[in-house]
Amino acid sequence: MAVKHGLVGWVKNTDKSRGTVVGVVQGAESQVELMKTWLRETGSPRSHIDRCEFSKEGPVTRTQYHSFTIKR
Repeated sequence: MAVKHGLVGWVKNTDKSRGTVVGVVQGAESQVELMKTWLRETGSPRSHIDRCEFSKEGPVTRTQYHSFTIKR
């Protein structure tokens, strides 16, 4: 979904005991908002979403990443 919206950054599942996902998403504000809505309401096909929190939000003048990756 991030690639579809032209976003860059990364995402990673935490260990199973925490059962969370962490990551960084950068791009056009409107596209980031669409991604946040998707994360809150839909998520990846095998995900189960109980809660969705975002932190350290703010404008980015230059992205730090060139693509979107899934870290393992």
